Amino acid sequence: EKRIRMPPADDAMRRVAALLSTEVQRWPKVTAKPMFGMLALYRGKKIFAALPGTRAIGTPRSIAYKAQPTKGTKLGKAWETLEIGDGQADLRTALAVLEAAFEAAGAAESRKPKRRPIK
Repeated sequence: EKRIRMPPADDAMRRVAALLSTEVQRWPKVTAKPMFGMLALYRGKKIFAALPGTRAIGTPRSIAYKAQPTKGTKLGKAWETLEIGDGQADLRTALAVLEAAFEAAGAAESRKPKRRPIK
């Protein structure tokens, strides 16, 4: 099995990740936890993205997010990466992608069957 490439994140990407993290953590039910040199973002108990800390996924300038489920797949089956440049348009694109992953995580959480109490 091929290992996922986790190169060191560069200083500029760490600053961008900090900006994205600050914004996303303002959203409802979002928590962040360190994981494998990155910052994992959760909506409730569902992970939806990972931002670079000391490490990134794929390239030194990439974020990772859970892709929108398509017909026949579930949230969590497909991780995608997005390479981010220095421009404002790249930040807007990153926020849009993170928002879509956040929304999908919320939809997945609401589809979870409720447990009935044991009698």
